Amino acid sequence: SDIERHEVEMQMANDNFDYDAVEGLEQFNDTTSIKDYVHHLNEQLIRQTTKKRIRKHKRKLRIQDWILISIGIILVLCIMGYYIVKQLES
Repeated sequence: SDIERHEVEMQMANDNFDYDAVEGLEQFNDTTSIKDYVHHLNEQLIRQTTKKRIRKHKRKLRIQDWILISIGIILVLCIMGYYIVKQLES
């Protein structure tokens, strides 16, 4: 109805996001181009999130490698320190 349409228009006037969304949809002439555009956006979103997930996973592996290396170095230093102290005692 006209009253509902007017209420929606008033809400859109207060919210820039809604206004921009409707303005962008008005630029499409037919529904097939909207479907193609949505499909393209979904593919792009999947590619971006996959890249971020892979980067995050690689970063976790690097951190684990550094932890293992640092633990190894600390253990070697402790063992060397133990033998040096034993040699000084005798």
